Amino acid sequence: MDFVANKTGENEYSVVCWESELKAICGMAAEEEMEGLETGGELYGLYTQSDKPVIMFATPAGPSARHGPGYFIQDLEFFKYANKFLFQEFQINFIGSHHVHPHFSFSPNPSSIDVQGAKSIGFKNSMEKVYLFTITFERCSRSFNKKIVRVNSYVYEIKNSFKPIPCKILVLPGISPIRRAISDYPEAKKLIRPDCYLPISQIRWDGCYQINSKLPIQKPQPFNKSLIRQFKRLPAEIQSKIQVQCDHEIMVISIPMPPKGTLYLGCVTQNGYRTIRSVYFSSTESLNGPIDITKRATKWGPFTRIQTIYSTAKSFIRHLV
Repeated sequence: MDFVANKTGENEYSVVCWESELKAICGMAAEEEMEGLETGGELYGLYTQSDKPVIMFATPAGPSARHGPGYFIQDLEFFKYANKFLFQEFQINFIGSHHVHPHFSFSPNPSSIDVQGAKSIGFKNSMEKVYLFTITFERCSRSFNKKIVRVNSYVYEIKNSFKPIPCKILVLPGISPIRRAISDYPEAKKLIRPDCYLPISQIRWDGCYQINSKLPIQKPQPFNKSLIRQFKRLPAEIQSKIQVQCDHEIMVISIPMPPKGTLYLGCVTQNGYRTIRSVYFSSTESLNGPIDITKRATKWGPFTRIQTIYSTAKSFIRHLV
């Protein structure tokens, strides 16, 4: 039996998810479905100031997880390891889970078991919200490249007695910086299923894909002009290589740091303006993952100019060599 809360009016609930995580979730589901088995994992990320969740990383099933035609039970030791590693290294937390719904259920909606599981997790961990992605198949095929997979998103809230409410998915294009960074941790390679990503063209969901998200913010206009001016003060050879990926409340700016590094600026909205909350430097030659240089780089707090952050980071990097 399905359990979904009725809600009138416009759906106010949404979750932000990186494209790489959606492709990984669906790729793992499609691979196991070819064997007639269910699979799943957990969702990790952070919350914006407006309380919108951002899915930064999705874990696979652990090596000792149990899969069957109508069930999936996660590997508890694997879950504990992932939980500890992702928090200690990247300060991202458990937000929810994802799993396949069997073909014979005829419904993407959470089952009574899903509801009880979310309620138990919420109460045990003092979580006001728990998110769930259920994976269903709109087109089944023995060929991986012909499957059409749908991701159905729900939120359980303590104020609604943990009854699941459908929510939209806003997809950020590209690869999550967390997924990029984990590849530099040899001991954490088990958190990634290589070569198991379903093309975005084979994935369906309710929401939108921020494909044209280069500075899409219309308000406040002065901030847009200020941001562009700051980019123009950076070295000419890197200006065309800067990447900006954003939703209405969050922004990730990727700035190349020659010869083999990238600077990541994490921003959120505060009083109508974008404020810089985190600065990380990632090197392709480092095995220790990204370096948090937020305190060093943001000399003037969250409103420090990008060119100041770039100059400080450049000076810091020279000392690393």
